[in-house]
Amino acid sequence: MIYIITQRDPFFIDSFLHTFDKYDIPFVVFDMPNFKQGKKAGIKRAIRLYGWLGFGRLITKIAPKIFSSGFRNATEIVKVKKMQDLHDIFSSLNDEDVVLSLSAPERIPVEIMNSKTLKLNFHCGELPTYAGMMPIFWQVHDGKKDIIITLHHMAKDIDEGSIISETKLPVSQTFFKLSQKAKEVSAHIFAKTIMIRKEIKTTNIRQNKVVQLRKFPSKSDVAKVKPKIKMI
Repeated sequence: MIYIITQRDPFFIDSFLHTFDKYDIPFVVFDMPNFKQGKKAGIKRAIRLYGWLGFGRLITKIAPKIFSSGFRNATEIVKVKKMQDLHDIFSSLNDEDVVLSLSAPERIPVEIMNSKTLKLNFHCGELPTYAGMMPIFWQVHDGKKDIIITLHHMAKDIDEGSIISETKLPVSQTFFKLSQKAKEVSAHIFAKTIMIRKEIKTTNIRQNKVVQLRKFPSKSDVAKVKPKIKMI
């Protein structure tokens, strides 16, 4: 079985799930609180990024077109309060299972899982330079012409597992559409990867410096990005 551990939102995570759903592969979603704090925390951060007017546009124009009550191939969508609630499932995984961290709000304890279970993470930034939160934002902040979608094995430490693939995506349109496109592209990469799982080859992460996890941008950080790209 494929287990996707995430924090659902109607904009980006559901874009991934709807895209992956088209491959007719059964999966289970474990839906955790946004930023470990719930929907209110997610809303506050969205307002910081897009402003009140931008957030209003998300709710009134975009969300109804994206959000769906279900997926054809999702056997379960389970609300989970904390990662510890999943420990029994993690410890019972077999060789054929796949675990995907998709913007999971907590570190996933890979050390209690079957060593042969495929444990993957998507990170929409080059590693280790853009480890941590909001990698797309920080790449735009730094003036990159492309963002890097990194698929890598999960490791005990966040964003430090060996790399499977790196895919370039040009910075274009709006920050919102770029973020949404990155999730859709990630879904296609994920589907193709698990279909050829026995042929996966990896490279070690470029550990030329200590990995520093980036944080959620401040208001001043957002102000620096707005001249470079339209937010929504």
